[in-house]
Amino acid sequence: MVEAIDLRGKVEGCGLNPMVKLLEILRDLKPGEAIEVVGEESVAPYSFLEDVARNLGAKITIKEKKGEFYRALIYRE
Repeated sequence: MVEAIDLRGKVEGCGLNPMVKLLEILRDLKPGEAIEVVGEESVAPYSFLEDVARNLGAKITIKEKKGEFYRALIYRE
């Protein structure tokens, strides 16, 4: 696992929007690496993450879902 990112608010210690930070991380993701993503449907829909992962050549799997909350793993094989 490379790192975890929470899309529900600003990235701690970083002025970037969490989605911008996520895109930067995903572009640099190497085969065998993964990132854990925590989010809420109202802020960052899971379907959006599926599209982003697919467009960047990565895969995504949902690990936990409770109401609007989800925890997912985006990875490159």
